[in-house]
Amino acid sequence: MPELIKNYVKTSRLLKTEVLRSVFDSDYTIPEGMPEIKQVLAIDTEVFVEKTTAENDRVTAEILIEYTVLYMPSGEDVSVKSVTFKNQQTFLINATGIEDECRCVIKCCAEQTEITNVNGRRLSVRSVVKCSPHIENISELAIPSDIAGIDDIQVQEDICPMNVTVENLIDVLDINENIELPVGKDPFYRIIKSNASVSDVTFNVASNELTVKGNLNVCTLYESDGVTKNLQIIENEIPFSEVIFVENDNGTLDWNVDYSLTSFNAEASEDSDGEKRILNVTAAIKFDVTSSENVSVNMLSDAYSLSCGFDLQRKKIDVYTKCGEVSSQFVLKNAESVPEGLPAISEIVNLSGQIGQMDVSAEDGGAVIEGVVICNVLYLSKDESNPVASFAVQIPFTQRIDRRDMTPETIVNLSLNVNHTSYSLLSPTETELRIALSARGETLKSQSVNMIYDVSPVTELDPTRRNQASILIYIVQPGDTMWKIAKRYNAPIEILKSINDIENADLIMPGQKLLIPKN
Repeated sequence: MPELIKNYVKTSRLLKTEVLRSVFDSDYTIPEGMPEIKQVLAIDTEVFVEKTTAENDRVTAEILIEYTVLYMPSGEDVSVKSVTFKNQQTFLINATGIEDECRCVIKCCAEQTEITNVNGRRLSVRSVVKCSPHIENISELAIPSDIAGIDDIQVQEDICPMNVTVENLIDVLDINENIELPVGKDPFYRIIKSNASVSDVTFNVASNELTVKGNLNVCTLYESDGVTKNLQIIENEIPFSEVIFVENDNGTLDWNVDYSLTSFNAEASEDSDGEKRILNVTAAIKFDVTSSENVSVNMLSDAYSLSCGFDLQRKKIDVYTKCGEVSSQFVLKNAESVPEGLPAISEIVNLSGQIGQMDVSAEDGGAVIEGVVICNVLYLSKDESNPVASFAVQIPFTQRIDRRDMTPETIVNLSLNVNHTSYSLLSPTETELRIALSARGETLKSQSVNMIYDVSPVTELDPTRRNQASILIYIVQPGDTMWKIAKRYNAPIEILKSINDIENADLIMPGQKLLIPKN
C-alpha cells in the first residue's frame, strides 16, 4: 500500500476580513454627591481591546469604551467637573477557515461620539467604533517528500520557497510609575482627565532576548489646590523597556512586533509632606511578537512506478515568501479653525490623534497609503461660562512608499501608528495641527502550488505494455520533458539518460530521437 512521506513546516496565512463599524449606545446617571449638569463642555472617548478569542470561524473581541465627560455644574459652583464611566461591548468578526493556532491583532478606535444631556443627571451617549482586525492562521503544512510502499518508485522533486513561522507569542508589560509634580506647579486638588499614548517603539534581538523600548506619553488636566483652583496641565514621558525571551535567532529571522495600550489609569496621591504632588500612573501594553524565515523546501512534485500504476491526488494551496520590510515616517500639517459657537482658545490642553480609515495598495515601484487621522483638540478658554471646550477634525492623507521590486500583485502587510502630536496656536480661533505618523510592515509574494496530498492504491499496468517492443524510438514533441517521457513509458529516467547519452535532462529538443528500453 503506497503512503506519502511528509515533512511538516509551520506557515502563516492571512485571512480576509473586513473593517467593522458599530454604533454603541450608553446611558449614565450622575452619582449622588456630584452636582447636576448645566452644560457639557467636552467628551473624551478611549477604546481598549481587553480580550480576543477565536473559535468556530469567528473571532470575538471584548472591548472597553471609556468616556470622560467634562461639564459645568448647575448652581453657584463655576469649577469644571468631570465624570468617567465605562461601557463593555463585543465585536464578532467572521473569520471563515480560522484554525486552533492563530494570530489575532485587533485595533479599535472611536470615530465619532455624540452626547445628550437628558435631564441634568442623566447622559445619553452614542459612539461609532471602528474595529480593524488582522487575523493569521498559523498551522502545520504537510509537505510531501517521498512515497513509501513501492520498491521501484521514481520521484521528482521541486524546490518550493516559502516563509515559515518560527515563533508567535504575546507579552504584556505592566507599568506602575509615580511622577512628582514639577517645582512651581500647584498640588493636585482633582484630576479632570488624563490620556496616554505609546510612541517611539523600537526593538532589537540579541541571542534569545528581544528588547522592546518606547515611551508612554501622559497628558493630565487637573484642578489645582491653590487659592483660585485654576486648571493646569502636565505632560510626562515615561520610557519603558521590556525583555521578551524568544527562540534563538541565528541572524536569518524576520521579526515583527505589534503593540497596543490595553489599560490606563492615573490618580493623585500625597507625597511625604502630605501634599498631593504625586501622579500614580498604571498602564498595560500588549506586544504581539512573531518571527519567520524564508526557506527552500524540497517538495515531491510527481512520481511513478516501473511495475504498477497509481494516482496522485492534488490540491491548490497558496504559499508566501517575504520580499522585505517597508517603513516610512511622515508628518501631517493642517490649519484648523475653532467651529462656530465654541469659545476662542486660550491654551490647548491636549491634542490626540488616532488612525481612522486606512487602505494600502501596491503598484509598480511602491505602495500607496490612503487614510484619515481623527484628531480631538481639548482646550481652555477665557470664557467663564465655557472654560473648557473641544472639537474633532478629520485630516485625510495620501503617502507613497517607494520600493522598486513591488508590483500590483505584491501583498503589503502594514501597520500605521501615531507617533507624536504637536500644535501651534496661530490665533485665538485658529491652530496648526501636526501629526507625526510611522508606517512599518512587510511585503509578501504569493505563489499557487498544486501540491500532492494523497496517493491511491496501486493497480496493474496497462496490459498492452506487455506486447511493447524491447526498444522504442521516440521523437520528442514540443512541450516534452525527459520526466514526462520516462513516466509515459514507465522507464527508469537515469537509464533513459544513460543509453541516450544525455547529461542534462532539461536539454532535449523537439524532433530529437530517443531510445526507450522496455522495462
